[in-house]
Amino acid sequence: MVANMMSKLRSEHEIMKCWSGQRDIVVSISCITYNHEMYIAECLNSLINQKFDHPFEILINDDCSTDNTKNIIEKYASTYPNIIKAIYQTENQMSRDIYQSMHGKYNVKRAVGKYVFFCDGDDFWIDDEKLRKQTEVLEQTDAKLCFHSCYQLSKGSYSLFNPYGQKKRSISFVQKFRDGSDTCPSASIAIERSYLMSAEDHISEFIENILSHSFIQYWGCLEKNGIYLPNAMSVYRKNIEGSWTKKIQDRKLGKRYQKRNIEYLLKFTKLVAFPKSLIVWRRIIRLTFTYCLKQILLK
Repeated sequence: MVANMMSKLRSEHEIMKCWSGQRDIVVSISCITYNHEMYIAECLNSLINQKFDHPFEILINDDCSTDNTKNIIEKYASTYPNIIKAIYQTENQMSRDIYQSMHGKYNVKRAVGKYVFFCDGDDFWIDDEKLRKQTEVLEQTDAKLCFHSCYQLSKGSYSLFNPYGQKKRSISFVQKFRDGSDTCPSASIAIERSYLMSAEDHISEFIENILSHSFIQYWGCLEKNGIYLPNAMSVYRKNIEGSWTKKIQDRKLGKRYQKRNIEYLLKFTKLVAFPKSLIVWRRIIRLTFTYCLKQILLK
């Protein structure tokens, strides 16, 4: 099955030939995975299949999968040794510490590209010019973050998710924070790496711990408005086994996650100047009240 899927791909030599001798990596793609044997080949195919005339790398962190995910990744990594750079955990890191960022600690920290893109192992891209389109936006504007609409896939059914409509738009920090992180699927995000890393000038643990789907967006829109593209260029699978959205439905884990979110928002206030900080503090107060109320009701 995997061999059949790989046979349709260009060879590493064909991909690198398009780079015309360039050596400096322009894009780093962060992929995190755990027990995604049913989906990881489709994910990797969509990343490798990009029509992009500049060097890119695919950074994978497998969080000690117990199924065949690791073996599948190894086949791709051996076929594309100059593009795919995989880490295979020997112990599941997320179960050890919910307070760490899997993308940040294991991939973003070792990324060397000018821009960082994201795609979890159970999601995939559907536009083979996604890297080019988003990179051009970031190159041609002063934006630090670019994201786009997507399709959601649930129980075999696709639905278009375009929270900001059918036109290219500039999204401010206040609007993004007010609308929430769910308006920006992780597989749609592209961000300038140096700007992302600069958050550590203020919060030393930002990349390894705080960097999440939410905080990538909030930080990315803070200094300059983010750019939304109406093109649906990725697919996000909802509520499958092993997915984060499925995991936090567990009451105990959900409670820990909510507490973590409050703590990280408190730290994030160090990055946000007045008056933008007001919207953050309102969110902290509301979440803290909800958290405390649940604690009382669950006793």
